[in-house]
Amino acid sequence: MLRTGILMLLVSIFLYGCIGFDEDSVELLYEYSPFDVDTEGWIAAFADYPVGLEDSMKLAYGHGSIYVSESIGNVSAFKQSGYATNSDLFMYIKQQVSGLVPNSRYKVTIEVELNSQLLLDYQGSLDSKDLGSFLKLGAFKTEPDTLEVFDAANQEFSTVAVDFDKGENSSGGIDMTFIGRIEYTKLGESPIMLNGNNLDSPIYTASDSEGKLWIAVGVDTNIPVYQEISYTYVLAEFEYEGEL
Repeated sequence: MLRTGILMLLVSIFLYGCIGFDEDSVELLYEYSPFDVDTEGWIAAFADYPVGLEDSMKLAYGHGSIYVSESIGNVSAFKQSGYATNSDLFMYIKQQVSGLVPNSRYKVTIEVELNSQLLLDYQGSLDSKDLGSFLKLGAFKTEPDTLEVFDAANQEFSTVAVDFDKGENSSGGIDMTFIGRIEYTKLGESPIMLNGNNLDSPIYTASDSEGKLWIAVGVDTNIPVYQEISYTYVLAEFEYEGEL
């Protein structure tokens, strides 16, 4: 399933009348770079917005190219964009990973490179560390998805929410780790290339009965801006922690 292939599969093989694997030493390393042909199996999703506002929020995603610098030129990317009209929007991409030991615990670390472009001026202050767009990385046993939640405060509307714990704004949750706030560019400025990882705060999750799990990269926004995120590189490492 890996578009550029499994970079590394470290296993110890032992012989007890048959060939098997020493699961304690299994480490899988998946790399997605660059997104040359298409979105490489990644799926885009959006949450934290009122149902029915998809058009006004200009939610979009797809494969394309971006200009990085004079020395690098154009590179392929998975683009995702949206306008947080209600000062709240969560945009994320997800990917299912296979080839793991079934029903087992894993420590997951992810490295990501992305391009951030703010396309509309924001007139408010971004001095507060709790305002802006926040990068989050996550791992899940089952597919991270969205659902409609009835808004008790305003009974005429429902909200599209996530069915997992990503944390709120500048904090992480059970399923996602907060990496840091994304620096904005002003209207007309060149996009900024950013790198992030959760090497110091890995996510612990489990594979399913088929040896699969999901990973995700997302941007949690709480100010009214239009933002385009272009993912150019994702590297995910899965370290076996034992059977469930």
